[in-house]
Amino acid sequence: MNISEFARSRGIEPQTVRHYVNDHEDIKKHTKKVGKTVELSDEAIELLDKIYPLPRPIQLLNGVDPEEHKAVVDKLSSAQEYIIKLHETVEQLKDKVNENEKLIAQAEAQKILLEDKNSQLEAARAEGEKKDTENDYLKKANEDLRAELERLKNRSFLDRLFNK
Repeated sequence: MNISEFARSRGIEPQTVRHYVNDHEDIKKHTKKVGKTVELSDEAIELLDKIYPLPRPIQLLNGVDPEEHKAVVDKLSSAQEYIIKLHETVEQLKDKVNENEKLIAQAEAQKILLEDKNSQLEAARAEGEKKDTENDYLKKANEDLRAELERLKNRSFLDRLFNK
């Protein structure tokens, strides 16, 4: 087999193969020049076959190239995995939102109770201050009555007679 036949079978230009052979001594030593053509030995063909393999016939699966089909299936699988992880994340977030809503409801209930206790405390303080004021007034009135009673006890006979 010569370089032109090899290149034609691979769908490439003969000059491409010729340049490669000339640049690589390990392949060039397995060639033989016969007139104007360069003949390739079996070893040279084997080495060049690694660099310029035969084109594979395209196999179609339901009208689709298997490599494209595999790439699409891989993308679909990774998209499904991503969706599953995303769904799990959404579920976890929903659970956290529910927990937070419960905590917020508890906090609001405690706030209402605290406000009620504060209003009761303010009412009790106001009532206490009112009672303190009444107690002060009653103490003063009691002291005045005792002073009057003491004055009445200490009057003389004539003052008692004339009710002075």
